[in-house]
Amino acid sequence: MRVLLDVHPEIRCGEETGIVISMLEVVASYLIAPDWNENANFSVIKHDFVKPVLEDVASGITRELIRKHSPEETVLCNKDPMSLVHISVLHEMFPKAKFIVMVRDGRGTLHSLITKYHEYRWNFILDNTRNLTMSELEHNFKVWNYLIGIMIKQCVNIGPELCMIVHYERLVQSTAEELERIMNFIGVSLAENQLEHEKHLENVQMNWGQISQDQVINKVYTKGTHVWANFYPPELMSKLSEIAPMLEVLGM
Repeated sequence: MRVLLDVHPEIRCGEETGIVISMLEVVASYLIAPDWNENANFSVIKHDFVKPVLEDVASGITRELIRKHSPEETVLCNKDPMSLVHISVLHEMFPKAKFIVMVRDGRGTLHSLITKYHEYRWNFILDNTRNLTMSELEHNFKVWNYLIGIMIKQCVNIGPELCMIVHYERLVQSTAEELERIMNFIGVSLAENQLEHEKHLENVQMNWGQISQDQVINKVYTKGTHVWANFYPPELMSKLSEIAPMLEVLGM
């Protein structure tokens, strides 16, 4: 979806920074833990004082990262997916900012991660050099369920005027309709080139070493909606409603 927005003449997102989420995790860890100051030996500093200071520093850094990360246009955006775990913190930093939570079927999300990566990231167990065990697959679905649940809850809490939920499958299957809905939410008119993004990539910043580049240079990538079929053991599939109830909650 990032590229569909980036080809618009009035919007600029740029590549994932990787920095925003790291900073948010640090800020959130201080704001969420009430005894952080005792552990850090800063008991003389009151939490009520530290909170706005941390938010001011973090918001300033985030603003500059987004503003200078790419050419400034009418609307600036940032795509660091895991930052959506901290929507509440971001909302306090940027009260007028709008958020879009892209929701993909967990089976498709995990298939993509498992087959592409060979590392431990975001608490997922990923290894594309071997078949994951049943317990590892169950663990990954539980992590997905937890993360997507946090994102959805915070999105709902700040309200539909500031946070929109977009289903990946609907976007790739009904691109024009969903894109129109997204642009209405953002408050910018739909541009014709967004429906043919693959022909207008000259001004889109891309790390061409990214594994997902094949999904960018072609028309809207529809294979991802069903590529996971027959990937998981039947025993696991039969337990998904218990392991990952958010699949049913989201109508997947």
